[in-house]
Amino acid sequence: MILLTIIGFLGAICFAFCALPQVIKAIKTKSTDDISLLYIILSIFGNIFSAIYIFGTNYLSGCWQYPQYFN
Repeated sequence: MILLTIIGFLGAICFAFCALPQVIKAIKTKSTDDISLLYIILSIFGNIFSAIYIFGTNYLSGCWQYPQYFN
């Protein structure tokens, strides 16, 4: 259960900071035409860690929260 909690926190941290590289890049280049690679990477890892956390905690608790799967 501790591992799932850590994975859940990693997902939340990735989501919390994923837009930051994009904002910094937009400020530096004064353009929003392209997307920061770090934004994409953090977003992907945020989704992966969050999915693992959701499926793991639902499996362990036996409480299936189906709306979370579509998030």
